[in-house]
Amino acid sequence: MNPYYPHLFSPIRVGNIWLKNRIGMSAMDTCYFSMNGTLTPKAVAHYLERAKGGAGLIVTEISPIDWPHGKQSRREPCFNNPNVTPEWAELIQQVHSFGAKIIAQIGHAGFISFPEFNDGEQPVTAWADESGSNAVSGEANPARTITVEEIHYLLDKVRDCARNIESCGFDGIEFHAAHDYLLNEFLSPLTNRRTDEYGGSTENRARFLLECIQVAKEELAPGKIISLKFASCEEVEGGMTLEEGGRIAKMCEEAGANLIDCSVGQGPDGNATEAEWLPDGRRIPYATAIKPYVDKAVIGVVGKLRDPQMCEDSIAEGKTDMVFLARQMLCDPYWAKKAETGHADEIRKCLSCREGCFAQFRPKSGSIRCVINPYTGFEDKATEHNPGKAYEPKNVLVVGGGIAGMQAAIIAKKRGHNVSLVEKTDKLGGQMQLAGLPPYKQAILDAKDWFIAELARVGVVPELGVTITKEEILKRKPDVALLAVGSVPSRPPVPGIEFAEDGWDVLRDTVHYPENKEIVIIGGGTVGCEIAHTLIEKGNHISIIEMLPGLSLKQNMVHRQHNQQILDAANTDIYLENTVTEVSKNEIKCRDKEGNIHTIACDIVICASGQKPKDTSFATELRAAGIDTYTLGDATDTGDFRTATRSAMDVVMGI
Repeated sequence: MNPYYPHLFSPIRVGNIWLKNRIGMSAMDTCYFSMNGTLTPKAVAHYLERAKGGAGLIVTEISPIDWPHGKQSRREPCFNNPNVTPEWAELIQQVHSFGAKIIAQIGHAGFISFPEFNDGEQPVTAWADESGSNAVSGEANPARTITVEEIHYLLDKVRDCARNIESCGFDGIEFHAAHDYLLNEFLSPLTNRRTDEYGGSTENRARFLLECIQVAKEELAPGKIISLKFASCEEVEGGMTLEEGGRIAKMCEEAGANLIDCSVGQGPDGNATEAEWLPDGRRIPYATAIKPYVDKAVIGVVGKLRDPQMCEDSIAEGKTDMVFLARQMLCDPYWAKKAETGHADEIRKCLSCREGCFAQFRPKSGSIRCVINPYTGFEDKATEHNPGKAYEPKNVLVVGGGIAGMQAAIIAKKRGHNVSLVEKTDKLGGQMQLAGLPPYKQAILDAKDWFIAELARVGVVPELGVTITKEEILKRKPDVALLAVGSVPSRPPVPGIEFAEDGWDVLRDTVHYPENKEIVIIGGGTVGCEIAHTLIEKGNHISIIEMLPGLSLKQNMVHRQHNQQILDAANTDIYLENTVTEVSKNEIKCRDKEGNIHTIACDIVICASGQKPKDTSFATELRAAGIDTYTLGDATDTGDFRTATRSAMDVVMGI
């Protein structure tokens, strides 16, 4: 029995398969696969790192039943072709070597698939009107109603996939029936208004899913895992209720499903992947509600499960049988092993920011990353526990104790270098200290504390309150100087800008936030919007002036929309495509794109118009003196946590 989390680390039987613990890695789209759907070294390393990290069950990312049709991203795995089996068989053997089991998820993205990833074909859905929309998709993402003949064709494809999955040696299969995917679209009364045998009653709406399960049962060896990523309910009016979800779960168990991972179906943006403002473990009650409907099927739950104690308590109290971690496994692949060995305090917890994962591959056709774990997506080259030893240990001086400097110092120390870290203030963390102050941002402060603790764990003792000059660096004579000095606020060169308070200063002075004032914020980027959120809570009325055609355009869509909702609820005045022309003590003037001047009366003007890198021009002199010198993070180009940690890794891995 594990002395720290005895229930979380107790074995459990699913079908005839025994899992060593109650921890599963949930399926996540990574875009690590080749364009023809085959495994790559990057994908193999990704899954192996989570197996090494202690997960009991790994669920591979979704493979479209009718690959390449039904894809939601550009590079998804293919299982309907028998040619894929050899590489998967080798990976499965490796996963088994670490005591983990592995199952393959298949499904179809339905109306949320993208034509550009599907040979230009229009998406299909359970039901759509003549405009190509339904109660959820709207006309912005037109799809057509799938025919009965096409459903039967997809069932044949399910058979092909299941047969190949069995041939590979997988421990089972999972069907994606949540998050607006096609099987969820059939289950939901919102998106299924069919009048044939696949629509109408609960039994008819569940028919396609039940037939998929039956086909898989026929093709898999007896006792293999047949799992569902399951829409236990829908968080929107008119959607599936928990009671109906329970009845469908029972039908699925009777058809052959032996593992049901409870998630959600249709709902507001951010509900599928648990945005930063949503509480931890909020889906646990859904799993608890589904459990009484099944007899032997194992019930799991997924969604913002970061704390091992919460997971332990949920299992101990009978609320769920298993927990499935998704983005938390990107952030820390060794979550399970750290908890199992009594080092839960060393877990790097997910920020739920969506910036490193969704924001990198959905709109940009890139691959999934993590803002505070730079190894994610690069495990084929280096990992946190094996970054590789440097050929020659060097004396490395890191200037700046923000996230880039701390990450650089940690990796350099692990690679065997002698590391000195110098920070001019009396605290480490840099801009993380400010970024963690607005509403819903506590996780950033927790991440800051993790980096500080990790420095201590690897043996880096920072020098705080030390302002280091070019002359001092030359005097110390390091082999390598890493300048992670960050950025400074940038102000527009307009008359009266000295009357504007700096946004960083406003956030920093938490004791004296203004209350019940008229406030104008120059700049509607992420920082400007989060300052607005902070001050709205103090009863202030906000106006935002932004040069671009939208607010917070560099932020991921879900959090950007949430920003807008908060601003709209507070009746914020927003001036888009406006340029500030003059600032005075009690008013500000701006010009719109038509040339009209707007005068806004106010009590306070706050400038949040961006940042610029600090001056590091002296780096040239350091290089001339024989010191290998690099700039990191915002000192190179202003970005975000992801670009900061990534630049630190890229540079340090090369020295």
